[in-house]
Amino acid sequence: LYHAAYILERVASLGRAWAFDEIPWAPSIPPPTGAPARYLALARVCHRARRGEPIDEASVPRIEASDGPLLACLTQLAEAHVRLLRGDAERACFLAAQAAQATTRSGLGLFQGEAVLTRVYAELALGRRVEVRRGAAELTRVAESLGSKRYRVLAELLRLAVETEPAVPALFRIAGQADASPTAARVASALLGEAPTPDRLDHLLTRALAASWTTRVEPLRPGQAAAWVFDAEARRVHLPRGTLELSPQACRLLDGMFALGGRA
Repeated sequence: LYHAAYILERVASLGRAWAFDEIPWAPSIPPPTGAPARYLALARVCHRARRGEPIDEASVPRIEASDGPLLACLTQLAEAHVRLLRGDAERACFLAAQAAQATTRSGLGLFQGEAVLTRVYAELALGRRVEVRRGAAELTRVAESLGSKRYRVLAELLRLAVETEPAVPALFRIAGQADASPTAARVASALLGEAPTPDRLDHLLTRALAASWTTRVEPLRPGQAAAWVFDAEARRVHLPRGTLELSPQACRLLDGMFALGGRA
């Protein structure tokens, strides 16, 4: 169970592993056989999907008749993940919801968070803000029950989809928590103006969150995440460590700086 959890966590939070063509296997360790070999195959196909490689229908993970509850759950989650990144968010949402029910029936609570997370990703891609809000609250409850900092940070990121404008303080906070969730930190940084990574899931989340807002953070230098954000309408400057209220005179000064491209 531990090894299955590790592989699923590896798939769900790849960090910078997208740079590798394939999830490596240590040459000093004999290749896995049986169910562990299936776990590795699931991780590898999800990895390829995250890299944006074409996944043909024959390579999409599917439950086999002989699969036990654990392997069936992991396979269904992997299929949902791959279909989401192939652009079929509706099918991914259905599969993830089924997987969530299976975790409850089979006592596989350890994987409930992944099922909820994948379903909320799909709801976000489909633009279902009400469902995303409910799903983020559900993920927060899972985070509390499992003591998972990763799920807590991802839930905070997903809750931003119900806002009408970027919640800059939250983005700064999430961007600084790469130790808990590399994915959430990268997406938050991209929403603050940093150049996105080639990770397909990062692109999906960044695009879907930005689409839910009426404004966005515009960096002075394209591709470089903002070190601070000026909100002229609210007369505030957001910094990673807090927010400053500005006087009208300070706002006019900053407006002049931005008009000069930050060279004032």
